[in-house]
Amino acid sequence: MSVNQECETVKNNIQKWLLERGYKIQSQPNKDALFQFLVTDDQGLKTNVIQSALKLDQIVIVTGINIDETQRGSLQVMEGKGPPKFPVGC
Repeated sequence: MSVNQECETVKNNIQKWLLERGYKIQSQPNKDALFQFLVTDDQGLKTNVIQSALKLDQIVIVTGINIDETQRGSLQVMEGKGPPKFPVGC
């Protein structure tokens, strides 16, 4: 099996697996990738699944979250504070 055939098989297997689990999939243009899917779950969370043309042994999965104003305020309060100090040897 050629590299192109193997990559196409990987793409088809990922697409089939996601569809079987109820995700919506849209192909996205990406000149640097063999394929890129925009995957949406039933809650509306969007995730990109990408097969780079340069790193055939890797599938990249990227997602993000929206932070509301209350959460942003909490994060801003945390800025500048270091991590809590824990006793050594616990």
